[in-house]
Amino acid sequence: MNSTLLLAGLGVAILALPALFFLGRRAGISSEVRRLTAAKSTVEETSKRLLTEAEREAENLRKSAVVAGKEELIKLRETFEIEVRGRRVEVERDWVRAEKPAATAAAQFLRRLTRRLYDEKVFSVVLTPSFDSHHKNHFHLDGAPYTVDGT
Repeated sequence: MNSTLLLAGLGVAILALPALFFLGRRAGISSEVRRLTAAKSTVEETSKRLLTEAEREAENLRKSAVVAGKEELIKLRETFEIEVRGRRVEVERDWVRAEKPAATAAAQFLRRLTRRLYDEKVFSVVLTPSFDSHHKNHFHLDGAPYTVDGT
């Protein structure tokens, strides 16, 4: 009887082992699919988070560049204004009216400069201190569709 029970147990085991193998394999595959799906969603979340952070950093850099550019523009404008004030003093000091000969090198330079700007059509309007008292310390240069020779 022991051998019969042993053979019966062995027969059941032989028949049950493939079924258990297939069931275990299916459970293992399901478990692996769930693990891969979870890993994929974690990777997607991480990539979205990294992309969002990178976009935010790029926007911050762009804003910083704009601010820096504006600051640079303000510095350039202030420097230009200081230089223009100095140039106005030079024009008022060195300009000699058209009726008189330009005796100094600075006066000759200013006269040649304004004549060439008009004669070579760099500007269609060139007004100098010789034109009127409103331009006593600066030049008015314009690319208007009309011409005015105020040299």
